[in-house]
Amino acid sequence: MAPASHPLQTTFRVADASLLRNKNGYCRNCDKPPSKVKEEKFQKCTGCKIALYCSAACQKEDWERHKPQCKFIQESLDILDTLREGADDADLAVLEKKLTRHALLRDFLEAHRLSLRMIASAQLFLAGGTSFAFRAEPQILVVPLRFLPSDTDAPTSIDPARAFKLGKGAFLPLARVLAESTQNHTRLAPMWHAAQGYRARLAAGEQRVNPWFAGLLPVLYRAELGAMAMEFYPQAAEDAPFRAERPTEAGERAKMRMQARFVELGVFLRPDPAEAAAKGREQAYVPGYLQKVGAKWVWRPVFRDFYNNVEWNRTQVEDRPALMERRVAALRRSR
Repeated sequence: MAPASHPLQTTFRVADASLLRNKNGYCRNCDKPPSKVKEEKFQKCTGCKIALYCSAACQKEDWERHKPQCKFIQESLDILDTLREGADDADLAVLEKKLTRHALLRDFLEAHRLSLRMIASAQLFLAGGTSFAFRAEPQILVVPLRFLPSDTDAPTSIDPARAFKLGKGAFLPLARVLAESTQNHTRLAPMWHAAQGYRARLAAGEQRVNPWFAGLLPVLYRAELGAMAMEFYPQAAEDAPFRAERPTEAGERAKMRMQARFVELGVFLRPDPAEAAAKGREQAYVPGYLQKVGAKWVWRPVFRDFYNNVEWNRTQVEDRPALMERRVAALRRSR
């Protein structure tokens, strides 16, 4: 189950777009008000093209503080295209909310990448397997997400691994979904076409290492305020010999329930080199959660020596989510 596209992330910066507002045109560093002299113009940051500075000295002094926000804004240029000169405070407030939601969605999907892939694969099996998704009329799995924090929660206090609740996904014809996007001028169709090169590289990589590779399952995650993201999960044939046993309907449903519960708890898997060495494995994945450390959220394991944990090993599979919930709740209270 090792990720093929990029290493799994264990540290996430807080999603805060509050610095997006240009403080009524004041210098971002020293709060100098905008000049009334035409010849004296404030300069914009050349990276984000949002932050204003009265001088090069102020911009240099503010760089370390502005750098994370600058990168955050540049990564969200597709949303920032909606911003125009002269946007009022209400427009900027909406944009801040969109940017924050977009950043949290990106981190939520990255945190739960392994669980979401398992859930999607199980749902594909229950819908008819790879022959269903990759037939003459290719399918896309559309998964709605509900934003859980309230509007009064400070963005910096939101745990990205617990920012959304998974809805029930549904398979839809890919061609129809793309046609509706083009007709309604939404971002989905451009996203799909922009990812063509990535899909080709990902599929080629899978084909080199997995002779039972059946195709890439496209999954669209949609949240409020236009936040959406598309993932492409490699799928292997159901009869691939590396599977410990052939999938069954009961087994795949149980897998979906457990992984969905872990996502709800904000628990996700990451590789543990120490566990891998102890078990003589190339990779060993252990469950963990995010802890706020300064201006970042950092992954921490739920159990020490997970594979030898007596309580976990003695607990029936169907009771393990409840055990995980108690354990994580205790850890969060103790921090």
